[in-house]
Amino acid sequence: MEKVKVSELESLLQTIEEEHRILDEQIKIIQGAKYISQQQDEELKRLKYEKLRKKKELFRLRGLLKK
Repeated sequence: MEKVKVSELESLLQTIEEEHRILDEQIKIIQGAKYISQQQDEELKRLKYEKLRKKKELFRLRGLLKK
């Protein structure tokens, strides 16, 4: 496995944190609507899944940085 620089990991971590924050904002916007269409509900599920993927990746990267 190729060694990755700490600075590269930190940069990637920042990028994923920002993407996670943006997904959270998008989720809040949809959830704040009085009525959610079926299309919006499907989009909400997709956003939540993607946010969870980002969170798992954040934990993985943070674990690598602690080593």
